[in-house]
Amino acid sequence: MKPNVELKIIRYKIIEMHREYIRACMYKEARLLLILLRREHLSLGLDDAANTVEHLLENVGLKPTCSRNYSVCRFYLPRVE
Repeated sequence: MKPNVELKIIRYKIIEMHREYIRACMYKEARLLLILLRREHLSLGLDDAANTVEHLLENVGLKPTCSRNYSVCRFYLPRVE
């Protein structure tokens, strides 16, 4: 597959998980995924919703960038051209 297609697949998986979180009434997690899709970056703290989203994004294939004291984790969504 082309790299561009792989990036689109990652975005599509995040959109699908957003839909599933809305159906499961997990609104905090769904909101975090929507922020990632809109801003193309997301900072996560140490709460339960952030932990759930962090594991999901790692399973999708995105790598986190952690702060010096590991209290904030940031994900960047690659741009699709």
